[in-house]
Amino acid sequence: MPKLIALDDGHGMNTAGKRTPYIPEIGRSIQENEFNREVVKYLKVELERCGFQTLLVAPTNTDTPLKTRTDLANSKKADAYVSIHYNAFDGSFGGANPSGIELYVYLGHTNKEAGKLASSIAKYLRQGTPQITEGLKKQISMFYERQR
Repeated sequence: MPKLIALDDGHGMNTAGKRTPYIPEIGRSIQENEFNREVVKYLKVELERCGFQTLLVAPTNTDTPLKTRTDLANSKKADAYVSIHYNAFDGSFGGANPSGIELYVYLGHTNKEAGKLASSIAKYLRQGTPQITEGLKKQISMFYERQR
């Protein structure tokens, strides 16, 4: 039976603060969800091409609460949960703006299946992009745990 991968495009279009500063050249700011949504579309196509089933846990542009997203993934018994986020530039070149790729694993799970999957993803992301890959980070709060 194919594995089910839950895909989450992070924040909705109206999440406060999740956007770039105003960009005069295009006449607006760019919201984080614009990037996230496109990555999730591409990832869905590629995962399905490779034989996986996918579940979009936030299929609209509205702000879907995290609990709603994770509850859906749990109810469908997803095998993995992938949440895409792009941290928007804060408009200051002097600050600690986000850069690179971060992968999070629930505290205590780095040596379990979730950690092995995240390590494998990190390995191949490093090969496919010049971006800094900061390795696995341990997440204290639980975003998703498949209920068995």
